[in-house]
Amino acid sequence: MVKMFEDLYSDLPYPINCFLNQVSDYIIINLDKKLNIIGFNKNFLDITQLEKEEIIKLKLNEVFTGETIGYSELKKIKNYKRFELSLTKKISTSYSYLNFTCYIFSLKENGFYLFGQKNNLKQEDVINKISKLNNQLSNATRELNKKNFHLQEANKKIKELARTDELTGLSNYRHFIEYTDRVISYSQRHLFPLSLIICDFDKFKNINDSYGHDVGDEVLKAFGQLLIAESRKGDMAARIGGEEFAIVLNGASLENGINYAERIRKKTVNLEVPSLSQKLTVSMGITELRNSDDYNTFFKRADLALYKAKENGRNQVCSQ
Repeated sequence: MVKMFEDLYSDLPYPINCFLNQVSDYIIINLDKKLNIIGFNKNFLDITQLEKEEIIKLKLNEVFTGETIGYSELKKIKNYKRFELSLTKKISTSYSYLNFTCYIFSLKENGFYLFGQKNNLKQEDVINKISKLNNQLSNATRELNKKNFHLQEANKKIKELARTDELTGLSNYRHFIEYTDRVISYSQRHLFPLSLIICDFDKFKNINDSYGHDVGDEVLKAFGQLLIAESRKGDMAARIGGEEFAIVLNGASLENGINYAERIRKKTVNLEVPSLSQKLTVSMGITELRNSDDYNTFFKRADLALYKAKENGRNQVCSQ
């Protein structure tokens, strides 16, 4: 009668019981002294894909190949010995790549017990597992790239907000200082012309007092859009105060800068703002960078030119 161990091993000798408690996927084979199979567990039956009656007729060396496992070697075992064994093709060709780390325990006059733990998968299982891992890795990489992209976009947006005037969409005063300081060094090093314009609305307080601050904000927004539309790539337009603006013109001489400023001044007069019936005017001061300039002297000279435009009657461009 075929003997089956349904993975129940609590009544086995202590060394065997200890081993089985440490593995979750194992085979058990009971051998007589002639190494005939006289019993086995369900895991072994599932792996061989044979009928119980077919297995019981087999000898150990018909099931496993690898190290020498004859009786003369096994009878020398005092307690147990480890073997690295592979299933033979006689058992199942589909498992020809299946290897086991096996422990054979001597039961003295009662034969042997073999306990094996699978340590290799079938070739197709290995390929499938690698393919699955590759897919998981690809999916994880895509998710990581997506998160990194969103993080970069968020950081870019935060950086943009940190240097942008919320009302007008122009650069704010802090960004203006950083940018101007940088282009001053570059222009002086490479002998490129650089001009700075500072402009201020004439009698802007009257607009706020007469029409309200909401209309005043609409004026500032409209002027900001005008500067954005008229600025070249590489130039910077910034709101540096309440109704005060600055434009840095890269590669522009004083003459070119004056032409630009005049164009802005004339377009401001024709600027249309809802709820505002009066014409808008701005005064503008401009200067060109000198070799001895730093940010402070450059800005102060443009500011003095603006003050001169105000003193001379407003709605004009003055240079310094």
